Amino acid sequence: MKIINIAYVHFDNHHNPLKWIEGSRFFKGIWEAMAVNHDVTFIEFIDYNGTLSNNGISYFFKNKSKLALRFPIDVHRYIAKSEPDVVMVHGLHSPLQVILLRKMIGDNVKIVVQHHAEKPFKNRLKKLLQKVADRYIDAYFFTAMKLADIWINESIIKNKHKVYEIMETTSIFTTMDKSIAQAKTGVRNSNAYIWVGHLNSNKNPMLIVRAFTDFCKENGDAHLYMIFQSTDLLVAIEVWLQQHKEVRNNIHLVGRIAHEDLVYWYNSVDFVVSTSYYEGSGVSVCEAMSCGCIPILSDIPSFQFMTNNTCGILYTTGEINSLKIALEKSLMMNKELQRNAALNQYKKTLAPEAIAHNIQMALVSI
Repeated sequence: MKIINIAYVHFDNHHNPLKWIEGSRFFKGIWEAMAVNHDVTFIEFIDYNGTLSNNGISYFFKNKSKLALRFPIDVHRYIAKSEPDVVMVHGLHSPLQVILLRKMIGDNVKIVVQHHAEKPFKNRLKKLLQKVADRYIDAYFFTAMKLADIWINESIIKNKHKVYEIMETTSIFTTMDKSIAQAKTGVRNSNAYIWVGHLNSNKNPMLIVRAFTDFCKENGDAHLYMIFQSTDLLVAIEVWLQQHKEVRNNIHLVGRIAHEDLVYWYNSVDFVVSTSYYEGSGVSVCEAMSCGCIPILSDIPSFQFMTNNTCGILYTTGEINSLKIALEKSLMMNKELQRNAALNQYKKTLAPEAIAHNIQMALVSI
């Protein structure tokens, strides 16, 4: 099967194709697994023109502006000449391009669109284009079926049977000896928790800070390590910690960590906590589970799918008391048993080979 992947987005300030590929392997790893049995191509829009092959995938790089990508006739002509069996369009916010693509490649090529956390347009004209594009799309991939509900309820996706449950991302990390990881991170605690994400309202970091503050009143040996890229709510967290000096030694604001170093942090702790209200999938949770972290997650569709109720704890989203109860329950767990459960769930559902298998099964059935 010949599969071409495309996202109609130009990524500025990326000039090195190999660095670009390496930086996106949490996603590309899935397609590297697919490339073992299929012909896989990625069309990428960065500040570079050229082609190369890497880990079984063929890459076609094109430096095209955001404006030029609205009507990418030359790119669509290239796709048509390549005679693919499937075109995977990444993201649901390119309906005009999907319509134009269908006109160029004809009706015999399958067009599959993968959800990457987008929500329906609010603009009426753009939403109308999404509804029109649905006529030309053969299937949709969502991490969890429930994530498609809003698209179905707003009649953008007319046929719910076109929706397949396919995990969006994977992990490039694996387990390592805990002592080696802790030598790198300095973590020395027996009840260690990690939170990774942007400090914004959707990730809801104040929830874990508040809950962990109460949790530490009776569990002073518990430690939370917070790794973050953006700092929108950092001042609010720092003010909280100034007002609750009793947990200054329990809640550690680690800050930004190079992605390749995260593997040491995931392997240094016991639990991964997420407080998100909404996720298209959950890269940090997937990565943490691949290292054996026990998940303590908000009860949202993507996390329901990722854990399948076979490992960790799902607590009521946004509720501090529910999170505090989950933290208390974590202390009573058989850590080794739950660690193995998390690793088994990762291998079964979230590993590159598992996702590639599910994609193959879906494409054959379309």
